[in-house]
Amino acid sequence: MSKPISKIVSVTLAVVMLAVLLQGLLAMASDNTTKETAIQLYLDSPLTGELGHTASDGTIVSECWYYVDVPHYGELTVTRVDSEGLRSAFSFPGGGYNGIGQYSIATSSSSLQQGRYYIRIRNNNAYTGGSGTFTITATFQQSEAPDNTSGNITWENAVPLEFGSTANGHVGYYNSEEQRVDGYWYYVELPIDGELAVNVTSGGSARSRVDVYQFDSAGRRTALQNNGASTFQRVLSAGRYYIYANTILYSGTFTMTAFFGDTQAHNITITASPADGGTATGGGEYLQNASVTLTATPNSGYTFDGWYEGATRVNTNTTYTFTATTDRTLEAHFTQTVPSAPTIPNPHNSWATEELQSAFELGLVPDSLLDASIDLRLPITRAEFAGVAVKTYELLANTTALPALTNPFTDTQDVDALKAFNAGIMVGYSDTEFQPDTVLNREQAATALTRVFKRSTMPGWSFKTDADFPLTFSTPQQFVDDGIISGWARESVYFMAANGIINGFEDRTFRPHATTDAQEASGYANATREQALLIALRMIEKLGK
Repeated sequence: MSKPISKIVSVTLAVVMLAVLLQGLLAMASDNTTKETAIQLYLDSPLTGELGHTASDGTIVSECWYYVDVPHYGELTVTRVDSEGLRSAFSFPGGGYNGIGQYSIATSSSSLQQGRYYIRIRNNNAYTGGSGTFTITATFQQSEAPDNTSGNITWENAVPLEFGSTANGHVGYYNSEEQRVDGYWYYVELPIDGELAVNVTSGGSARSRVDVYQFDSAGRRTALQNNGASTFQRVLSAGRYYIYANTILYSGTFTMTAFFGDTQAHNITITASPADGGTATGGGEYLQNASVTLTATPNSGYTFDGWYEGATRVNTNTTYTFTATTDRTLEAHFTQTVPSAPTIPNPHNSWATEELQSAFELGLVPDSLLDASIDLRLPITRAEFAGVAVKTYELLANTTALPALTNPFTDTQDVDALKAFNAGIMVGYSDTEFQPDTVLNREQAATALTRVFKRSTMPGWSFKTDADFPLTFSTPQQFVDDGIISGWARESVYFMAANGIINGFEDRTFRPHATTDAQEASGYANATREQALLIALRMIEKLGK
C-alpha cells in the first residue's frame, strides 16, 4: 500500500531542514581553510563560520572558503556580518574586495554567468583581525546576459567610433568562457591635427574609465592615458587612436562619447567683480569642442553670486564647465557678507569663532595647527589630535609632557604623537604603526580626552591599568546608536556627554564611527580640527581644577 502524499511531503521537508541544519553545523566545525575544502553555500541559506580559532591540525584559522553554484546569468550578492571582536573581509570573482571593519556588515555584488564561484573570507589585514564568528548569505537575481556579439573586447577587434555618436555596453561581467569582460575597444580617425576629447560615464556599480593608446605595425602600444580617468582631452596629430572603455571594479554599464575639434581656437575671457571679492580662474584660449572649466573662489567676507555673461546669470556654481564653441566673456560676481576679517586667522566656521579665540589665548592650539593657511573646518588627523590632547593634558596637570625615549613607530617622528604615547593618552594601531595621517572619529576623540582626564587627576593611572580606574558619573540618556559604539569607547563617550564636552546630535545619535562606505566618504563620524579644539577647551573649563 502506498503512503499518503502528505506524509511523504512532511518527511521530505524534515530531511531538507535537517540537511540545512547539518550544513550550518558543518560550516562551524569543518576545516574549510582552502579552496579545495570549500563548503557549498546555498542561495538564501545563511552559513555561520569562525575565524581566529584553532583548527584540527593545530593551526590558527585565518580564512574560510565557500562556493556558490549560480544557476543562470544574473547578479550574485554576498553579505557578511561579523560578530563583535572579529574584523574580516571577503572576496569573490567580480565582487572585488570588501572589508569595512569591526562589527561591520559588508555586501558585494557582481553580474556572473552560470557556473561555480568561490568565496574567501579572511581576517582583515588592515586591522588586527581578532577572532569570532561570522554569518554569510548569498542571494541571486536572474537577468538577461549582456549582448557581446560585437566581439570588440580586444584591440585587434576594435570597432570605429564616430565623433559625436554614443557607444555603450555592459562591463565587469563573466562571459560564457568564464572570462571577465572589463571593457570594449574602439578606434577613431583624426583627419587632421586637432583635439580629441573623450568622456565616459558609469551606470550600476561600475567605475568606468577611458584609456587611449596608439599601436604600431608590430602591435606594440603606446599609452596616451591609462590612469583611471573618466575623461581624455589632448591635442593630437592626424592618425588612428584606440580607445578602451572599461571598468576598474564591479559590474555595470558605460556610456562613451568622443569629440574632435580642429585647430580653431576660442577666447574665453573671465573677470572677477568686485576685484577684491574673489578670484576667477580657467580663462584662456581653447580649441573647438574643448572642455572649459572655470572656477570662482570668494575671498573671506564674500560669497559667490554666479557667472554672468553680460547682464544674464548663466550659472550659479563656483565651478562652471562647458564646451568651447565660440568666444565668450564671463564675469564672476561676488557679494560682500562680512565687512571685517575674522579674529582667527585660520579658515573656520563663524559659530566657532568665540571659543576658538579662547583656545588660542589659552595655548591649546598645537604647533601643527598654527599655520594660518590650515583650514580648521577639515577633519583632524591622529597626529594633529595628539598635539591637542597633549596641550590639554599639560594645562590640566600643570606639567610638561615628555616624548617616549624610544620611538616604537616606523611611520612617524612626530613629537606630539610620541608625547601622547608616552603619557598613555593615545596608542598605535599596532606595535609599530601610529598612522599619523589617519582621520580621527568621534569615539576615538572621546576616548583620548577621557584618558587625558584620568592621567591628570588619578595618581597611578596608566594605559595598562585603565580598567582599575573606573569613572563615577551620572550616565545620560542612552544614544539611539548605542549599539555601534565600540566597547572600549562606551565609558568615555557617556562621560564626555555627561559633562557636556562632546554632545550627541538632535536625532539622539552620537555617530561614533562610520559603518558604511557612504558614511566614510561623507565624513559622517569625523571630528574636525575646530571641533577638537572646542572640546579640549570645554575640558579645561568644566573639568579643570
